[in-house]
Amino acid sequence: MPKNDQDDIELLELSLENAARRFTALPPLVGVIYNRGEGELLFTDKNQYLEFCFELSPIRRLSGFLCNGKQTLYVAPHVWIRDGTYDLEPLPEYKIRNVLVLRYEMKYKKFFRKNISKLSTSGYSFVITSRIKYLLNEINYLIAEKNDLNITDHLDMMAFELICESLMNIRESLSSNPISSGEYKWQLLLEAAIYIDTHFRQELDIDTVCNKFCVSRRTLFRYWKRHFNSTPAAYIAEKRLRLAVQLLSEKKMLCSEISQYCGFSSHSYFCAAFRKKYGKAPTEYFCENRSILS
Repeated sequence: MPKNDQDDIELLELSLENAARRFTALPPLVGVIYNRGEGELLFTDKNQYLEFCFELSPIRRLSGFLCNGKQTLYVAPHVWIRDGTYDLEPLPEYKIRNVLVLRYEMKYKKFFRKNISKLSTSGYSFVITSRIKYLLNEINYLIAEKNDLNITDHLDMMAFELICESLMNIRESLSSNPISSGEYKWQLLLEAAIYIDTHFRQELDIDTVCNKFCVSRRTLFRYWKRHFNSTPAAYIAEKRLRLAVQLLSEKKMLCSEISQYCGFSSHSYFCAAFRKKYGKAPTEYFCENRSILS
């Protein structure tokens, strides 16, 4: 692990260009960089890749950049999506630390645009949930095990899931996500999200969550919408559908088995929800994405 002059700064970098893969259902990473120090140095080079740059502040705080010369403020944790269409320059009054960069070839920009709605290059702030913490720890571990030739497929899958998880927990703007107002509900929301993360495959509805945390449906919905830019029901459905996509890519289970495993009440409901989300049946979706990436 190379280290800079300062003891608390650590840079991990792993190149995956031309690495062998067993799976072709997801975009292959070109490289992964994790800078535990001041990450603004990662934004100074001219970009030839599509990069998802995660600023992983452990607490929500205000930060900022000059984006094409215009000052842009945001709440960290935050993701910048670099696709060569704008220049970033750190503001000197803000220290950008703990940056994870997921690097892809630019041609996969079409894949992400097609499969992820409302993906903006200006970036987005997000909430670090228990699942995101797990993925970050696993990615960090895999980067350190760079001599293991079997890590490429794991990194491809975990990187894509991390991008999707961060988008599922997006914060729309500073005005809709104040730093101080409503903080007394913040811990409750995180605990509810953790509960859903670990129980969404079971019979789980909003009343169960409300009873678990002694909160009314109206209160849970209001604060969830405010902090997560979603609804609890949409969050549960998204978790189930995202797991279904992962299982489809592994090709180890039938669609009927996947629908039951992911917590859907019936196979027909699973197919209807999948078609509504992705515009096609589960098997059609997987076959089309596989052809795009071949």
